[in-house]
Amino acid sequence: MSNTSKRLIGVLLTAFLGVGLLSFIAPASVPAVAAETPLAPQYGSNGKFIAPIEAPVTGSKPISSRAELEKIGDDASYPLNGVYHLSQNIDLSGGEWVPIGDNSTDSNASRFTGTFDGQGFVISDMTITGSDYQYVGLFGFVDNATIKNVGMENTNITAVINKNNPHGACAGGIAGFAIGSTIANCYNTGDVTANTSGGAWASAGGIVGTAYTNSITITNCYNTGDVTANAPVDSNAYAGGIVGYAFIF
Repeated sequence: MSNTSKRLIGVLLTAFLGVGLLSFIAPASVPAVAAETPLAPQYGSNGKFIAPIEAPVTGSKPISSRAELEKIGDDASYPLNGVYHLSQNIDLSGGEWVPIGDNSTDSNASRFTGTFDGQGFVISDMTITGSDYQYVGLFGFVDNATIKNVGMENTNITAVINKNNPHGACAGGIAGFAIGSTIANCYNTGDVTANTSGGAWASAGGIVGTAYTNSITITNCYNTGDVTANAPVDSNAYAGGIVGYAFIF
């Protein structure tokens, strides 16, 4: 089994991701790569955010608990294309997290396409393990979405895919898989791992597992957690401090 693992304290100020950008392809073990120290954070409820945080947009729905966060995509009044903002820190300990947006219909009907503004608050102790999900993160699959101003702390992600499929195992602290989306002023301090077998490939990123589009914008984000991808010797493993794998379709 091939694997790649790195601890990266990386900052991606602005990137338009294309083929291979910020991707690390590892059919064999590769030494960890040191990264630069991030810019001094100073914003948000804990002073750890890089950029200033503006007030939520008019009409945004406040989220103040795990129960409300879990409603996104599962409750008619919390649609996947809605506009949301955190109004306080949220602790996700005590149970496995189900990623928001799973792409089960292979369409926007099951992808997160809305706006999520963390408002400088923190979502802590998110745990996702096992083989239940292909797209793993706070959000599983995002499509032309906006996610900003959210911190992920003490993250514990281990995505396991035991069969071949078009996208392999995709794991990220913010999103497992992202198309045409904007992710801004976010950070992750926990560990992200993607594992596969049976010929599937694995991608893991501190912020996004796989960015699958001709352009995606990630600004003022950083990661300090371990990022690991494991795949069989006949497949590929991709790991990156910000994005595991990015390509044009």
